[in-house]
Amino acid sequence: VYQPPSSPARTHQPPTMKEVDTLATTSEHNNNNNDDDDRLDTTDPNFISSLVEPLKGLALVAFPPDVHDGDGASAAVNGNVANVDDGKDVTAAAVERLNQFEISIRSHLFELIEPLVSDVDNNGNASAADDEDVHPALKELLRYLKDATLLCLHVAQLSATATVTPKSYKMTGTSVHLKKLPTILLQDTTTSLPLSTTQILWSAIPHLSPFHPTTGYSSTALCHPLLFTPGSSLNLLRICNHLLKLSSSSIGKDAEFAGSVMVTLARVFPLSERSALNVLGSFNVGSVVGFEGEEEFRSSISSRLHPDAIDIDNNNNKEESSSSSSSL
Repeated sequence: VYQPPSSPARTHQPPTMKEVDTLATTSEHNNNNNDDDDRLDTTDPNFISSLVEPLKGLALVAFPPDVHDGDGASAAVNGNVANVDDGKDVTAAAVERLNQFEISIRSHLFELIEPLVSDVDNNGNASAADDEDVHPALKELLRYLKDATLLCLHVAQLSATATVTPKSYKMTGTSVHLKKLPTILLQDTTTSLPLSTTQILWSAIPHLSPFHPTTGYSSTALCHPLLFTPGSSLNLLRICNHLLKLSSSSIGKDAEFAGSVMVTLARVFPLSERSALNVLGSFNVGSVVGFEGEEEFRSSISSRLHPDAIDIDNNNNKEESSSSSSSL
């Protein structure tokens, strides 16, 4: 029997479609422990059932399951989808559902960001370096970003590899907008929060921060080949450039954070990345480089190697000139 993730005896037996709407939602959303244990694998067809509200409800409307005979849960979900489709063409309806999904998921993201911004305005800081002291709203925001990223990967994976794929997945799983959505959410977050909070969000919290050195999900989900399209990489490049610009005039901790962002760029992007190349071959024509002659070079090297040495030739010349002058 499938048990909610909050139960200590939870097994990973996938739920049936009839159980989808009966899973615990709000209680799971408020649970801050065992973040990775309450989700199914992204390749599991029932992955959406392991998400929490409101993301699960939005996902079921955007990517509805196929209706089967006697399946009341999937029929109820598709009843809600019918209100969105409203007699549109199948492809147009799928695009409309995806657009509504993006609007809704970004709207809820800003609702999660608002208390963090308010706390910074009131107290000057919304987080701490210690994981145990991190603002609860920041953890909730990070969990939401990770779940949204894994959801997009789930849809892309099933539409590309699964033998039996729901129709809604086939029509939206290859969409460029779906693949860009994780980086769009990350961009919304980093441009809305102050740098001090972004530094902790970026890589400080294990299992939640996307670029954590050991437990981050950047390589396994955010920058997965199925999601990391040219549009996604451009968004990530904008994010990193924005953060580097904010850190450029600072020293200490901000400089250390700028270094971690540059390490992230080096890990994610290949050496042939266009943004890292001098494509036009431009260079500073006003910069003049001076070259030493051979004699000047030898003289400088000799003076550096033997600073106390006596130049015999020069001394002899000086003695000859002095003796000649004295004889006159």
